[in-house]
Amino acid sequence: MANCSPKSSTFRVRSEGRPVTIAIDIPDRTDVGPVIEAERFIIGTALTEIDHTPGADDLAPTEFLQRSHELIWRAILAARAAGEPTDPVAVGERLRAAGDLERVGRMAYLADCTSAAMGPGTVAHHAGIIREAATRRARVQQVARLSQLAGNDEQWERHAPQLLGDLTAVAGAAVATKGFGGTLLRRSQLRTLPPVEPLIDGVMSRRATVLLVGPSNTGKTFVLLSWACAVGTGTPWLGREVHRTPVLYVVGEGANGLDARVSAWEQAWKTKVTDDDVIFAVRPKSLGDPETWVGMREQARRAGSGMVVLDTFSSLGPEVDETKDAATITRRMADLAAAIDGTSVLAHHPGWGDPSRARGGSQLEANVDEVLILSGTSSNPMLELERKKVKDGPAGERTWLRRRAAYGSCVIEGVSASEKNAEMATSAEQIARAVFGEPFTKTMLRDALMERMSVSRTTAYEHITSLERDRVLRYVSGKGRAALFEMV
Repeated sequence: MANCSPKSSTFRVRSEGRPVTIAIDIPDRTDVGPVIEAERFIIGTALTEIDHTPGADDLAPTEFLQRSHELIWRAILAARAAGEPTDPVAVGERLRAAGDLERVGRMAYLADCTSAAMGPGTVAHHAGIIREAATRRARVQQVARLSQLAGNDEQWERHAPQLLGDLTAVAGAAVATKGFGGTLLRRSQLRTLPPVEPLIDGVMSRRATVLLVGPSNTGKTFVLLSWACAVGTGTPWLGREVHRTPVLYVVGEGANGLDARVSAWEQAWKTKVTDDDVIFAVRPKSLGDPETWVGMREQARRAGSGMVVLDTFSSLGPEVDETKDAATITRRMADLAAAIDGTSVLAHHPGWGDPSRARGGSQLEANVDEVLILSGTSSNPMLELERKKVKDGPAGERTWLRRRAAYGSCVIEGVSASEKNAEMATSAEQIARAVFGEPFTKTMLRDALMERMSVSRTTAYEHITSLERDRVLRYVSGKGRAALFEMV
């Protein structure tokens, strides 16, 4: 005998002559808003993709909550099975032939669904929302059926064991993911994920979180703007191919000077930046406010932006703790990148006394996909850009840049290996002669070069090797690390 109601999750039955209580967690209700939005996203993406939607292809029409969505999805699957197009017009004609076009809201609703589409990288997440909601509905239906059997011992003994078995299995699967919130992917689904692709070849990847670290007054903003303008217009960045996509550039320090900087880039590369290529958001609310990230996400989605630049951490989040809040900020960057199926880039300052790492918590570098270190000084136009951390591939690649005053502002140029060696070696020699009047160790020279040139340890040692090769650095006395040298 069972004692239950449609809202109850407790069943008291007899098993082998003994009373047994079975408790199953049944949700009282499902918040349908996110489910409907997820369904619109899946349908909109399917209507704009050519042949499939990785991560959602195995969704059954009956898993859709809204009847009109079930009909549309059924038509999409039928069109795919027949090898026919799945654009709004083709799917609309298939629905019309089945007599369902009026039921789904006519062609206007299909067109409206396409506006909800985002990138394929978030399909699996939204498909998971639909599946979880369908599982909850199935559990409630099972409870309702058990309630109908509760007053009839004969019917209970005949049908309840199977229903309870099914319900327990479904509930167990749901409990396993309750509160987890992640997207579960099978091995076969991993093969459908988009590969790692460059946004700017040899600089950063698509669908990634990127941290650019560089000291003040070295040209971080000029570098960021050159990336944004190149990506937004599809112009190769210093000879490196880019994936063209609109860019949302978020500025924390105000818009003064932006026009001159963008104009200088346009003249240098003979390319106009249109209103659709790069959109600027000036002085938004703090990065510490979750609503700021929601607003950025929605603005980027409306503009179709596949790249969002945050310039800089300190100006956009003045009250944010760079140590305690580091993990939260990087997680929000990842959520933003996933929502736009693109790349989020955050500019930040280096640590005190260590130009090769980001200031604040170690999570800033640990939790992002890629880290770029920009080294240089305000007095020297030469800059070094190092890929310290890479999403997929070897790290350590370096690009040499130069700030050049031009067109009433400043532009970023590439520097050849020969130019770099000549100019940087001269700078290293000047620093060594200016700092040391007496013999010094290589460690002392290394530290001086890192501090004054804002270069990495590896680059500093390269300069020292170059000075030795050019015979302007001479051994004096001592051994090992204590060996002393002087300038010739």
